[in-house]
Amino acid sequence: MLNKTVFLLVLWIGFSIEDADGACDLKFIKIGCFKDDQIEPRPLPELLFNDRDGSSGQEIDWKNWDKYVDDITCRCAKAAAKNRFGYFALQFYGECWSGQDAGASFPRAGRSSHCVSKGFEKCAERSRKNCVGESLSNFVYMMLAHESLCHVKYEKVGCYNNNRAFPILLFTDSNSNSPKYSNVSLDLSHWNSYIMDLTCRCAAKTKEHNYKYFSLQNFGECWSSSELETSAPMSEDQDTCIGKNFQKCDHEDVVCVGRGKSNYVFNIV
Repeated sequence: MLNKTVFLLVLWIGFSIEDADGACDLKFIKIGCFKDDQIEPRPLPELLFNDRDGSSGQEIDWKNWDKYVDDITCRCAKAAAKNRFGYFALQFYGECWSGQDAGASFPRAGRSSHCVSKGFEKCAERSRKNCVGESLSNFVYMMLAHESLCHVKYEKVGCYNNNRAFPILLFTDSNSNSPKYSNVSLDLSHWNSYIMDLTCRCAAKTKEHNYKYFSLQNFGECWSSSELETSAPMSEDQDTCIGKNFQKCDHEDVVCVGRGKSNYVFNIV
């Protein structure tokens, strides 16, 4: 069983934090505000449309800003979905950015504090209000249909009772003091979507290093190697890995994550 304190924390956060606002017919969640380092390819490499110069057929509606924020967020989500991209971002008040590999690259330049919401107030990332980035900042969202949108294909292998089944830590969402910190925080409030995002980012990093296997450990760590450690014993207690709704991993779960010293292992297809 999960630690009772952790379970209650997840339950409380899940009921107190809601998804992004606005009457959009696509579902997405807020990820956060991130810097754009302007290095090509950009953190989200494709400009899908631009309201700043009117080339999109629309212009930034400064006089009706609150309504405009919801409108551009929904239009950007639709543009990303049309291209089967899993992530999108709003930058410089009226630019919509996305891209196939955005899930791996959007956090590379670190967090930013320059994103705003309705009333031009500083963005509160855990509120339900949509946000946009200011100059050189992206406010990033993730589509909730993400399991079908990951650009790297992978397969589940299983749950292993081994603290170091793989020797290479590619990144961690759990420890902000680590030199391998991803700049993405472990998100208990949207656990089901978070683990899809985590798995896709880990798969992308694994492929980037030309490794074949990767594992998810300690709720938010991505480990990898070119070979599966065959001496690592397969867990007989599936409670050591968890899936959707913070329940023990089930064979029907699309992805699972290892707790503590356990790894849930995948291979790149």
